[in-house]
Amino acid sequence: MYFKLKRGEYIVIFEGEKNNELEKIIENINDSTIKFKSKNAYVVSCLQNGIVIGNGKGKTTVNIYKGEERIKKIRVIVLPG
Repeated sequence: MYFKLKRGEYIVIFEGEKNNELEKIIENINDSTIKFKSKNAYVVSCLQNGIVIGNGKGKTTVNIYKGEERIKKIRVIVLPG
């Protein structure tokens, strides 16, 4: 589930869940220069096609880069499954 709040953008998922909300957030997701990096892979894995996978409960950030420039920061909350 995606939320855009005054404090930032959030995705909330459950452990073990796959989520493709990044496809809706990033317009040119198929651009080969777009890269996704999870700050904590124990909480969230991020595939380069924009799928986020909840690995374990907690909070982390997924940074989205176009080339070397960070274009967006998404906070991800993973709830117990």
